[in-house]
Amino acid sequence: MSNELIKQEQSLTLTERLRLKRSQPALLLDISGSMSAELEPNYSKIQALSDIVAGVKGNPKIFTFNSSVSEAFKDQQFYAKGGTLMAKALNHIKSLGFKKVVMITDGIANDPTLTLEAVEGLELQILYVGPEPKPKFLEALARKANGYCSQEDLKNPKMLTEKIQLLLGSGEVKGAIQL
Repeated sequence: MSNELIKQEQSLTLTERLRLKRSQPALLLDISGSMSAELEPNYSKIQALSDIVAGVKGNPKIFTFNSSVSEAFKDQQFYAKGGTLMAKALNHIKSLGFKKVVMITDGIANDPTLTLEAVEGLELQILYVGPEPKPKFLEALARKANGYCSQEDLKNPKMLTEKIQLLLGSGEVKGAIQL
């Protein structure tokens, strides 16, 4: 952030700063048990995700989900366990005032009906990092949230980090880089 932007943000009231922060996307990471699968020997999907997120510039608001939801930090190591309760995660994000979400997941929700209800009022961009083809459920979820779902490869960390950075910076990637 430039010095000029920092000065402008500092001149805002607390309420204005909170509104600005909440208009920025939250990064929601699936750390369910399936993320423990190996990409290559001795290197799992969850390790790749930790490495990719650590490369994101700035201090984005990060949340992890499995059977529960927690706030996280980009430099922490993530551990894969539990189910994929997307509805719980989306409801938590909404309760904090976020309107835009970038979600990285390798599967579908354990609670699909509740998840389709929970996405109401959110703009959701899904980066799917599971096996091909992308689940139709994730496509439907993204459409309902005026977003999209792209197929990504955790084995290409630089490109995925760049995409996440763009999504967190502006909330949109359409036209910026090829998804």
